[in-house]
Amino acid sequence: KRIKYKAVEWALVVLGVALGTVFNNRGLVGWLPIVANLEYSIAVFKFRESAKGLKAAFLINAVMYFAFNLIILNYVGAAANVIVIVTTGISLAKKASSKKGPSEDSPAENGSAAVPASQDPPTEEGPVAEDASAAEGKSGSG
Repeated sequence: KRIKYKAVEWALVVLGVALGTVFNNRGLVGWLPIVANLEYSIAVFKFRESAKGLKAAFLINAVMYFAFNLIILNYVGAAANVIVIVTTGISLAKKASSKKGPSEDSPAENGSAAVPASQDPPTEEGPVAEDASAAEGKSGSG
């Protein structure tokens, strides 16, 4: 199953590069978004468990898009990229300077809910499954 997932990941990366190449109408400058998307796609696959790694990859991606937007004279896009670069840079700097608290790679930082040590995660045979069994027994007798 994992091999199939990896194949889909790489197929999407190759498809993105192929389509970017086909529809590139800006010459050498048009390669900046293609490379930026390639870089971020690979980073997402490689650093999916690391908030710090994803933020760093996003920062690199935003810098590439900033350069592209300046070159094609898209100043609104460049301004938006500056906002993204500054906020992502501040976020990375705060994580690097903070000595206390959860690490940047903790499940809570990645949006995953951590299960307290005193509480077991729900199982198929937990209260919900027991209630369902009891309900089946009641409905079958009546």
